[in-house]
Amino acid sequence: MPEDKPTPAPSFDPTTLGFSSIDELKAFVEAQRKKEGDFTKILEAKEREFQKKLEAYEKRLKELQAQLQEREQALQQKEAELKNLVVTNTLTKLAAEKGVLDPEVFLAIVSGKAELTEDGKVVIEGKDPAEFIESLKESKPFLFKASEKEGSGATNQSSPPASKKEELLKAYEEAKKAGDIEKALALKGELAKLEQSEGGE
Repeated sequence: MPEDKPTPAPSFDPTTLGFSSIDELKAFVEAQRKKEGDFTKILEAKEREFQKKLEAYEKRLKELQAQLQEREQALQQKEAELKNLVVTNTLTKLAAEKGVLDPEVFLAIVSGKAELTEDGKVVIEGKDPAEFIESLKESKPFLFKASEKEGSGATNQSSPPASKKEELLKAYEEAKKAGDIEKALALKGELAKLEQSEGGE
Protein backbone atom coordinates (compact mmCIF):
# COMPACT_ATOMS: atom_id res chain seq x y z
CA MET A 1 0.00 0.00 0.00
CA PRO A 2 1.57 3.32 -1.02
CA GLU A 3 2.36 5.82 1.80
CA ASP A 4 0.26 9.00 2.04
CA LYS A 5 2.39 12.06 1.37
CA PRO A 6 1.54 15.32 3.17
CA THR A 7 -0.13 17.88 1.02
CA PRO A 8 2.29 20.74 0.49
CA ALA A 9 1.16 24.16 1.77
CA PRO A 10 0.12 26.50 -0.97
CA SER A 11 2.88 28.89 -1.81
CA PHE A 12 2.30 32.64 -1.32
CA ASP A 13 3.20 34.92 -4.13
CA PRO A 14 4.22 38.36 -2.71
CA THR A 15 3.97 39.87 -6.13
CA THR A 16 0.20 39.80 -5.79
CA LEU A 17 0.59 42.50 -3.11
CA GLY A 18 3.11 44.49 -5.06
CA PHE A 19 6.22 43.11 -3.39
CA SER A 20 9.03 41.44 -5.26
CA SER A 21 9.86 38.98 -2.49
CA ILE A 22 8.86 37.63 0.89
CA ASP A 23 11.75 39.50 2.51
CA GLU A 24 10.49 42.78 1.09
CA LEU A 25 7.02 42.04 2.46
CA LYS A 26 8.45 41.21 5.90
CA ALA A 27 10.48 44.41 5.87
CA PHE A 28 7.35 46.39 5.04
CA VAL A 29 5.35 44.76 7.85
CA GLU A 30 8.16 45.41 10.33
CA ALA A 31 8.36 49.04 9.25
CA GLN A 32 4.62 49.43 9.77
CA ARG A 33 4.84 47.91 13.23
CA LYS A 34 7.66 50.31 14.09
CA LYS A 35 5.58 53.23 12.87
CA GLU A 36 2.64 52.08 14.98
CA GLY A 37 4.93 51.79 18.00
CA ASP A 38 6.33 55.27 17.41
CA PHE A 39 2.82 56.65 17.00
CA THR A 40 1.75 55.01 20.28
CA LYS A 41 4.71 56.58 22.04
CA ILE A 42 3.80 59.97 20.61
CA LEU A 43 0.21 59.57 21.81
CA GLU A 44 1.37 58.55 25.29
CA ALA A 45 3.73 61.53 25.46
CA LYS A 46 0.93 63.88 24.36
CA GLU A 47 -1.39 62.34 26.95
CA ARG A 48 1.17 62.88 29.72
CA GLU A 49 1.69 66.46 28.60
CA PHE A 50 -2.05 67.08 28.56
CA GLN A 51 -2.40 65.53 32.03
CA LYS A 52 0.31 67.82 33.41
CA LYS A 53 -1.39 70.88 31.93
CA LEU A 54 -4.74 69.74 33.30
CA GLU A 55 -3.29 69.30 36.79
CA ALA A 56 -1.69 72.75 36.56
CA TYR A 57 -5.02 74.30 35.50
CA GLU A 58 -6.86 72.53 38.33
CA LYS A 59 -4.27 73.75 40.85
CA ARG A 60 -4.57 77.31 39.56
CA LEU A 61 -8.36 77.08 39.68
CA LYS A 62 -8.24 76.00 43.33
CA GLU A 63 -5.89 78.89 44.11
CA LEU A 64 -8.23 81.38 42.44
CA GLN A 65 -11.24 79.91 44.25
CA ALA A 66 -9.39 80.20 47.58
CA GLN A 67 -8.47 83.82 46.81
CA LEU A 68 -12.07 84.59 45.86
CA GLN A 69 -13.33 83.02 49.08
CA GLU A 70 -10.83 85.05 51.13
CA ARG A 71 -11.91 88.25 49.40
CA GLU A 72 -15.58 87.45 49.96
CA GLN A 73 -14.91 86.79 53.65
CA ALA A 74 -12.91 90.03 53.92
CA LEU A 75 -15.73 91.92 52.21
CA GLN A 76 -18.32 90.41 54.56
CA GLN A 77 -16.16 91.36 57.53
CA LYS A 78 -15.80 94.93 56.25
CA GLU A 79 -19.56 95.15 55.72
CA ALA A 80 -20.17 93.88 59.26
CA GLU A 81 -17.66 96.39 60.67
CA LEU A 82 -19.28 99.21 58.70
CA LYS A 83 -22.75 98.25 59.92
CA ASN A 84 -21.48 98.06 63.49
CA LEU A 85 -19.86 101.48 63.13
CA VAL A 86 -23.08 103.01 61.79
CA VAL A 87 -25.08 101.46 64.64
CA THR A 88 -22.55 102.56 67.29
CA ASN A 89 -22.32 106.14 65.99
CA THR A 90 -26.10 106.45 65.72
CA LEU A 91 -26.70 105.15 69.24
CA THR A 92 -23.86 107.20 70.75
CA LYS A 93 -25.25 110.39 69.22
CA LEU A 94 -28.78 109.56 70.34
CA ALA A 95 -27.57 108.67 73.85
CA ALA A 96 -25.99 112.12 74.17
CA GLU A 97 -29.18 113.79 72.94
CA LYS A 98 -31.33 111.83 75.40
CA GLY A 99 -29.12 112.53 78.41
CA VAL A 100 -27.58 109.10 78.94
CA LEU A 101 -25.02 109.35 81.74
CA ASP A 102 -22.59 106.79 80.35
CA PRO A 103 -22.78 105.91 76.63
CA GLU A 104 -20.47 102.91 77.13
CA VAL A 105 -22.83 101.31 79.63
CA PHE A 106 -25.76 102.13 77.38
CA LEU A 107 -24.06 100.51 74.38
CA ALA A 108 -23.27 97.45 76.50
CA ILE A 109 -26.97 97.13 77.36
CA VAL A 110 -28.19 97.40 73.77
CA SER A 111 -25.35 95.39 72.18
CA GLY A 112 -26.80 92.42 70.37
CA LYS A 113 -30.23 94.07 70.30
CA ALA A 114 -29.49 96.81 67.76
CA GLU A 115 -29.19 96.14 64.04
CA LEU A 116 -29.07 97.94 60.72
CA THR A 117 -32.00 97.24 58.42
CA GLU A 118 -31.72 96.82 54.65
CA ASP A 119 -32.91 100.40 54.11
CA GLY A 120 -30.13 101.72 56.38
CA LYS A 121 -32.17 102.39 59.52
CA VAL A 122 -31.02 101.47 63.02
CA VAL A 123 -33.54 99.61 65.16
CA ILE A 124 -33.36 98.11 68.65
CA GLU A 125 -35.46 94.99 69.10
CA GLY A 126 -37.42 96.12 66.06
CA LYS A 127 -38.18 99.51 67.61
CA ASP A 128 -37.03 103.00 66.71
CA PRO A 129 -33.99 103.82 68.93
CA ALA A 130 -35.68 106.93 70.35
CA GLU A 131 -38.72 104.88 71.33
CA PHE A 132 -36.50 102.23 72.94
CA ILE A 133 -34.61 104.86 74.95
CA GLU A 134 -37.85 106.36 76.23
CA SER A 135 -38.94 102.96 77.51
CA LEU A 136 -35.47 102.48 79.00
CA LYS A 137 -35.85 105.75 80.90
CA GLU A 138 -38.87 104.31 82.66
CA SER A 139 -37.25 100.99 83.56
CA LYS A 140 -33.72 102.29 84.33
CA PRO A 141 -33.96 106.02 85.14
CA PHE A 142 -30.60 106.01 86.92
CA LEU A 143 -28.92 105.68 83.49
CA PHE A 144 -30.05 109.19 82.56
CA LYS A 145 -29.27 112.68 83.78
CA ALA A 146 -31.89 114.26 86.01
CA SER A 147 -33.94 116.92 84.25
CA GLU A 148 -33.83 120.54 85.46
CA LYS A 149 -37.36 120.16 86.78
CA GLU A 150 -36.38 117.15 88.82
CA GLY A 151 -33.23 118.86 90.04
CA SER A 152 -35.05 122.03 91.17
CA GLY A 153 -37.35 120.03 93.43
CA ALA A 154 -34.57 118.25 95.23
CA THR A 155 -34.10 118.96 98.92
CA ASN A 156 -30.92 120.63 100.06
CA GLN A 157 -28.41 118.11 101.25
CA SER A 158 -24.83 118.47 102.27
CA SER A 159 -22.33 117.60 99.57
CA PRO A 160 -21.08 114.05 99.93
CA PRO A 161 -17.43 113.67 100.82
CA ALA A 162 -15.13 113.68 97.84
CA SER A 163 -13.66 110.39 99.00
CA LYS A 164 -17.07 108.70 98.72
CA LYS A 165 -17.49 109.87 95.14
CA GLU A 166 -13.97 108.81 94.27
CA GLU A 167 -14.59 105.37 95.72
CA LEU A 168 -17.76 104.99 93.67
CA LEU A 169 -15.99 106.15 90.50
CA LYS A 170 -13.14 103.74 91.10
CA ALA A 171 -15.50 100.83 91.76
CA TYR A 172 -17.54 101.79 88.71
CA GLU A 173 -14.48 101.78 86.42
CA GLU A 174 -13.37 98.42 87.81
CA ALA A 175 -16.82 96.94 87.22
CA LYS A 176 -16.81 98.18 83.64
CA LYS A 177 -13.38 96.70 82.98
CA ALA A 178 -14.48 93.40 84.48
CA GLY A 179 -17.58 93.38 82.27
CA ASP A 180 -19.94 93.33 85.26
CA ILE A 181 -22.69 95.43 83.70
CA GLU A 182 -25.21 94.99 86.51
CA LYS A 183 -22.74 96.18 89.14
CA ALA A 184 -21.66 99.06 86.91
CA LEU A 185 -25.28 100.13 86.48
CA ALA A 186 -25.89 100.03 90.22
CA LEU A 187 -22.77 102.10 90.92
CA LYS A 188 -23.72 104.52 88.17
CA GLY A 189 -27.08 104.96 89.83
CA GLU A 190 -25.41 105.82 93.12
CA LEU A 191 -23.15 108.30 91.37
CA ALA A 192 -26.16 109.90 89.72
CA LYS A 193 -27.83 110.31 93.10
CA LEU A 194 -24.70 111.95 94.51
CA GLU A 195 -24.54 114.33 91.56
CA GLN A 196 -28.22 115.20 91.99
CA SER A 197 -27.66 115.94 95.67
CA GLU A 198 -24.74 118.20 94.76
CA GLY A 199 -26.83 120.01 92.17
CA GLY A 200 -29.68 120.55 94.61
CA GLU A 201 -27.65 122.67 96.97
